[in-house]
Amino acid sequence: MIRPPANQHKNTISKKERTRIGIRRTIIFLAFLLAAGLLTSIVLDLIKNKSYETIHPQMQITTALDENLLLYQMENDLEYSSEAVEQICTNLNSRYADSDYRLPSLLRVMYDYSDILSTDDYQLIKKTLLGYKYWMSDAGKDNMVFWSESHQILFSAAEYLAGQLFPDSVFTNAQLSGAEHMNRARSRILIWLQQRWDYGFSEWLSPSALAEDLAVLSNLVDFAHDEEIVIKSSIIMDLILFDIASHTSDSVFSAPGSSVIFNPEQLNFSSLQQILENLSTDNYTAAGINARLHNGNEVYPSMYLNFIYTKLYKIPHVLKSITEDTDKTIIKTSQGLKIQELKQKNLIGQNIEQIMMQWGMQAYTNPYVFANTIKFIDKQALFSNEIFFNLKSVNYSLLKIPGILNLLSRIGNPQTNGIAMQRGNIYTYRTADFSLSTVQNYFPGTYGDRQKIWQAYIGDGADAVRIFTTHPAVTLDGTPPHGESPGYWTGSGRLPHSVQERNINMTLYLLPKNKGLMEQELLHSTHAYVPENKFDEFILDGNTLFARKGSVYLAVIGSSSLSYASEEAGSRYDLVQKGQNTFWITEISTAEKDHSFPEFINRIQENAISFKDTTLSYTSEENNFELTYGKEFTLNGNLMQTEYQRYESSYSTVAREPEEISISHNGRELFLNFDAMIREERTNF
Repeated sequence: MIRPPANQHKNTISKKERTRIGIRRTIIFLAFLLAAGLLTSIVLDLIKNKSYETIHPQMQITTALDENLLLYQMENDLEYSSEAVEQICTNLNSRYADSDYRLPSLLRVMYDYSDILSTDDYQLIKKTLLGYKYWMSDAGKDNMVFWSESHQILFSAAEYLAGQLFPDSVFTNAQLSGAEHMNRARSRILIWLQQRWDYGFSEWLSPSALAEDLAVLSNLVDFAHDEEIVIKSSIIMDLILFDIASHTSDSVFSAPGSSVIFNPEQLNFSSLQQILENLSTDNYTAAGINARLHNGNEVYPSMYLNFIYTKLYKIPHVLKSITEDTDKTIIKTSQGLKIQELKQKNLIGQNIEQIMMQWGMQAYTNPYVFANTIKFIDKQALFSNEIFFNLKSVNYSLLKIPGILNLLSRIGNPQTNGIAMQRGNIYTYRTADFSLSTVQNYFPGTYGDRQKIWQAYIGDGADAVRIFTTHPAVTLDGTPPHGESPGYWTGSGRLPHSVQERNINMTLYLLPKNKGLMEQELLHSTHAYVPENKFDEFILDGNTLFARKGSVYLAVIGSSSLSYASEEAGSRYDLVQKGQNTFWITEISTAEKDHSFPEFINRIQENAISFKDTTLSYTSEENNFELTYGKEFTLNGNLMQTEYQRYESSYSTVAREPEEISISHNGRELFLNFDAMIREERTNF
């Protein structure tokens, strides 16, 4: 009998065990490959990201000789300086962040006054225009901003008009002919115009942006040889001027805005304000405006001169009539898109119309769009731009797995999320004596970069006084996280829940106890801009302020004691209220309604106020207003709508994304159909 070796069974491995060992070895091998792949990916991403070096801002040459003064001199047959031309071109060639602001006036000079320029000056300007960078995808690294709403049309219109001026010349930066630049820019211009018609402005009611847009579109109307561009630009100019006219009270543009930089020490009129001075008259001429540009022996022109000097665009009479209207009226408008609406509209992606809408809103790091932002920046090699340089810290393949970056944005909630300008539902109560305007329920509790949420105006012209509240993002001497914003007065650290009905505004701040993970600082105080020296009578008593300006009465009520940050003469404008949770109630009235200032004070003091948990209740003249933070706003128990159609007023009522818009007042009508390119003024008696 033959026996097997005694130890043979020890060397026999079952099939099941061999399979288990094989699987284990495969897993180990795959894990090794994955680890090696991940390590390789990280190393390659590190090398790529390290290759991006931030570009320090190229600062413009500070000089009194600029393109707007050059245009002014040409228009008025004044002697110009070749030194000015040289400095203008030097600034453009430097490609500093806002160099595109110089293009509208310089191009108007080339179109209207090239025969006045010397041969050398003409050739220098031509060379500069041929060598300029007109879009972010073109060659060259710089800190220019191509993507905000107003910058998009600035660059696109400039590229189109420069290309049309020199259609057969080679533009040296992009190595395209002028005709090719025209074709490329034309598509962006039409996209921009279409999006403004469909959704309104992301930079809603922003004085500086609207003035810039008017200047640029004026040049397209005057000089473009393309009928579609001309008519559609004229239509969008009509809508801009309608926004201005309907939010103007006593010659003052009185609405809040999505992009407003405020400095109480520099309350000079904006370009938009100077445009408004003659908007309601038939003497709206270059000569009339020129007279206002002089201050002693100095001249202070700006880009808006392109609108003043337009030869082909005519302001519709109905818009002038609306500006003159002094009847009490309520104006509601809804402009822009919410970030979550972008996906519904198929506006998140890498196509030009998608990026133009997303970045026109300045939505970069927000949930829904963060991954798309990083993908586009990487694709366009924009990480060297100072604005995007820090975002290279998340430019890793591992983080680009779908959903990861957007999740990180939601969890980390960086303060840059507040830069986004989302849909604004603006309610304005306008009378002959004052105006009060609020962006209803605008994303309470989130960061606010430059948004001004509510604002009251009392008085007219240079004597007008504005009142508003903010939550300071930094201390008075602090450094804003994004250049100029959000700051002590500009924007907000955290946005309030603010609502309005006619002459009453209720603004509720519920601040978190601790600052956010990526928030610079969090102050537990809010404040109001109420300049004492602008009023005829002024009483500050505990948590209530009463003021009179002429026949207009103002009451500002806080949840706790109010005090001025400074007691120095002329410096009592910063009215501070301390506390983590605060409210501000503002009510405005007139002598016509309340008869006398003491009677107004007595009436307000008898009004009932309750603030419990997250609900603020205020009763005035037997009307009860109740606001629950982040939820509903009711009047006498009835839910108030705070989302509006595109326009809701006695002048125009039209849905969002309209097919047609009709604007009418005092027997006159402006009829607009964008797609059909119809722009008609009608008279109805």
